[in-house]
Amino acid sequence: QPAANPTAGMGFLRIGIPGGWANLTFDGASRGRVTRLIDTVIPGSHALRFERDGYAPFDTTVNVKAGEEVRFNVRLQQRNP
Repeated sequence: QPAANPTAGMGFLRIGIPGGWANLTFDGASRGRVTRLIDTVIPGSHALRFERDGYAPFDTTVNVKAGEEVRFNVRLQQRNP
């Protein structure tokens, strides 16, 4: 019998931080310092938080459907002194 496809019914998320990096929190769990992330995710709404010293934190939510690839790029804004 063929092995089941572990990504069947899942969605795909591709995150980029052009020209930089950020500490990423994904659905409340730290993913650490990233410049990009490609991940298989369960369909639905996912909370993202991007943080880096000297920059304003950025919070957003992405919605991913089964079989869909969502591409998301973020540029953090430097804080004014």
